[in-house]
Formats: sequence, structure tokens, C-alpha cells
Amino acid sequence: MKPSSRRVTSPGAEAPKRSSPITAPYTAVYDPNVPDVTGSVDLAAGMVQLGMIAIGSAKGAIAKGQVRVLAVAGARRLAALPDVPTFDQAGVSGYDVTNWFGVMAPKGTPRDVVELLNRHIGHAAEDPPVVQKLAAAGILPMREPVEQFQKRVNADYAKWRDIVREAGVKIQ
Repeated sequence: MKPSSRRVTSPGAEAPKRSSPITAPYTAVYDPNVPDVTGSVDLAAGMVQLGMIAIGSAKGAIAKGQVRVLAVAGARRLAALPDVPTFDQAGVSGYDVTNWFGVMAPKGTPRDVVELLNRHIGHAAEDPPVVQKLAAAGILPMREPVEQFQKRVNADYAKWRDIVREAGVKIQ
């Protein structure tokens, strides 16, 4: 296969080009109306040669041996894939691109309410059955103080702002 005909799938067309450890030329395959799950289907079917795919979407194809996981994009290995190295461990340093979910409240929410929510959600995220279920889906629960979560939001915003601008993404 010619380098120019390699195809990669990911939840976003421009971000992998700018944040990917892949240096070979490739064509990104992206349709914002198609859920990420199709990426693992296309990869398993051989329609694409590489995928940056959420583990939850690829779990079935991984279990059936239809795709081979080369590395995980976070700073730590996943419990669901304990034998799979991080990009850093695989020799591609500085690559830490992860999805995260957070609970946010409207501006002006009283501090005591925010702290109460944070405490209860944090306890739920540490509950062993919850941790086990999330781990099976490749989700690593993280409990953070409110200030640390705000720093995470700010850092990720800054990290991706330039990529979005360079890609010419327009808000629609």
C-alpha cells in the first residue's frame, strides 16, 4: 500500500494530524454525523489501517481479536488492557491525549453546594462496583478537588485552542 493511501479513523479529522505520533502521510476519515463506534468496525474490516478509537467503542473488536491495540493514549495503562503500553512506554514520548468527563455547575453556584456535589460524586467514583464497571469500559475514574479540576479544564482548553484555530474550525 502506498503511504498516501493509508487511512486512519478517529473521532476528529484535524486533531490527530496535529497531535498524532504518526509521522507517515495518511488520510483522515471523519464524518461528524457517524458515531465513533464505526471506527472500530472500519478498522476490523480493513477499510482503515489505523484508528484512534475509544476503548468502549472498540471493546468488541478487541475481544474478538479483530483489531490489535498498539498503545493507549493516556499517561497510565488501563485496567481493561493491562498488557498494552502507553505511547510513552512504547517509545513515543509526550503523547497524552485522553477524553475526560466532568460535572460542572452554573457560574455563581454557592461554594458549599459545589463542594457537597464534589464530595458525593467523588465517593461514588470510588465505590468498588462503580470502579469495576468503569474500568471494564476503559474508564479510569479520577477524583479531584474543585480547583484541580478547574486547572485541568483550563489546561486542556489552552492545549486544544491552537489546534482548533490552525484547523480553521468554525463554530456552527
